[in-house]
Parts: sequence; C-alpha cells; structure tokens
Amino acid sequence: METVVIFHSQGQAIFANLSLPNVHAQGIIMCHGLEARGFFDLSSGRRLKKQFLHDIQHHDVSSAVGKISCPLLIIHGSADEDVPVENAHHLYEKAKAPKRLKIIEGGNHGFNDPTHLEQVISLTSNWLKRYL
Repeated sequence: METVVIFHSQGQAIFANLSLPNVHAQGIIMCHGLEARGFFDLSSGRRLKKQFLHDIQHHDVSSAVGKISCPLLIIHGSADEDVPVENAHHLYEKAKAPKRLKIIEGGNHGFNDPTHLEQVISLTSNWLKRYL
C-alpha cells in the first residue's frame, strides 16, 4: 500500500512529535511551514496558548525534515501573515532531495482565494502523479 502524508500548518509540529523521519511513506506534502518564534497573537486574529507554543518549541521540525528520505513538497503562500514565508525556505534548505518548494504568489495562510486553492490542488495532484 502506498502512503502519502499531507499536513497543513500546525500539523507538521504534531507530526514531528510522531517521529516524522520514521514514517514509511512514498512522499510528504507540507502546506505552510511552522516554527514557533514567539507568536502569541497572530495577525490573522488567532491566538495561540502559551502551552501550545511550549509544546511546539520542543519539537524540532527543521531537524525532522532533514531526516526525511522520501520526496517532499512544501507549499507556502507569499502573503501568509501567520507564518513567515522564510520558514518554508528554511525547511526546504534542510530537506534532502527529491524536494520541491512552491510559493503561491499572493496566497494567505489558508489559501482562501479559489485561484490559490486551485494552484495548491494542481501542484498536489501533479506531485502525487509523479511520485506514486
């Protein structure tokens, strides 16, 4: 059975806690990188509890990404106000090949614009066809 892991935003911190590098998958897709950097009140109006940030800070997603041995697709919006786009670049630098980073121009954290969401779906679909 072929397995692909797809997660968004906070999901990667949770997944890092589940030993991301030890998962036997055909590929991994990450929409938005997440690395806690003192966010409590996000520009989107969302609030993160201190305990959540504490938990995330103890899970090193960057190190986990460097240990992934299957293909990786990272998708991030250039207009994401919750997570800096530099985070996606950092994760991409840490990842091993084969890897791909796609920045959706104008895309926000949730890809709420239908055009941006279509791009995410198309990228994901093409990536799955290539690696599965």
